[in-house]
Amino acid sequence: MRQTSKSKGRKGKEGAGADMAVPSKEPRDGTGGEPEELSMVQVLRIAQEAEGFLELGIHHRALERAERLLRSRAGRQAGLSLKAECFRRADRFEEAIPVLEEALREWPDDEGLWVNMGWCRKRTGRLDLAIQAMEDLLARQPESPIGHYNLACYLSLAGEKERALGELRMAFELEPGFKDLAKEESDFDPLRGDPEFEELLD
Repeated sequence: MRQTSKSKGRKGKEGAGADMAVPSKEPRDGTGGEPEELSMVQVLRIAQEAEGFLELGIHHRALERAERLLRSRAGRQAGLSLKAECFRRADRFEEAIPVLEEALREWPDDEGLWVNMGWCRKRTGRLDLAIQAMEDLLARQPESPIGHYNLACYLSLAGEKERALGELRMAFELEPGFKDLAKEESDFDPLRGDPEFEELLD
């Protein structure tokens, strides 16, 4: 499955063998601290600082920036996304899920939030809910290439061959570059050797 760490236009991807994840009003989750009014320039700067710390693997510093954004109405969306991304990159998937749920209640059309939800659900042993997350994304964005690709990954792991092949075919039509990723994708190991799957990769 491919990963996207997207928060309002931010995307990233991991190498083969992993699903793709699109790596983030005052807080209601006990973040504490005084409310702080930030300009959009300040929000962007703090978000960039957080992303820099994430790239360096200094998750606690990135989380501090995310919490600061959450104390500002203007920074709330970026703060929730970055907070979830801090937890996700630190393999704290159980903690990321409620943050993603809160963000999705407010921004249900954010592709990256849905993709990261699927990523975390898979890694907490809830493949069924990972599938549901991608189905929810595709109900809102039927032409999301990463939505179809990641759903194909999860369906392959769930043993739903026909549905997996259908979703993978759609992903390739929308984004031909995914074909190269699929050739090395471990989530598709259950389909290796299947004539229909191999034909799709040609």
